[in-house]
Amino acid sequence: RDEQGPPRPEADLWRGADWLEREVYDMFGVTFAGHPDLRRLLLPDEWQGHPQRKDYPLEGPGELLMERAGAGVVEAMQRRYGPTLGLRVLVLCGTGNNGGDGLVAAHHLLARGAEVHVGVLGDHTRIHGDALAHLDRVTATGLTVTSIGGEDELERLVASRDEWDLALDALLGTGARG
Repeated sequence: RDEQGPPRPEADLWRGADWLEREVYDMFGVTFAGHPDLRRLLLPDEWQGHPQRKDYPLEGPGELLMERAGAGVVEAMQRRYGPTLGLRVLVLCGTGNNGGDGLVAAHHLLARGAEVHVGVLGDHTRIHGDALAHLDRVTATGLTVTSIGGEDELERLVASRDEWDLALDALLGTGARG
């Protein structure tokens, strides 16, 4: 390692080191001068920052974090599939924070002209905190949020359109148990 600059990539010597160096870059932000393919490995391209750094913000208003997550999902969808104007999108949400992210995404998709249908697996009255604020925001637009208590209700929601262009899974997050 040259103390005057970033470390040299070991991928030139060992091909397998390429992946390890990409992981170090992704999580810690360490760059390797001349690395052949230094890009995200574990996190999505739209992720901001490097989560294992001491200066990475671990907290913030939950409502704002959900807003960023949901908006980021829609931006990633548009990069992958193009404009969402006129697309028929089914958004399935859980009752926790991941569901809140999905509600934000539904709001952004609606604002971009998509035909959005939202289903909450479980009783939507169980949604609370920051996710509830986003549920209120979505329903204020006139969008109906369907509570899905069983397989029959899910099948009815899915069958409400002949065809879906996209489906967004916002059911389970890192806190899921069971």
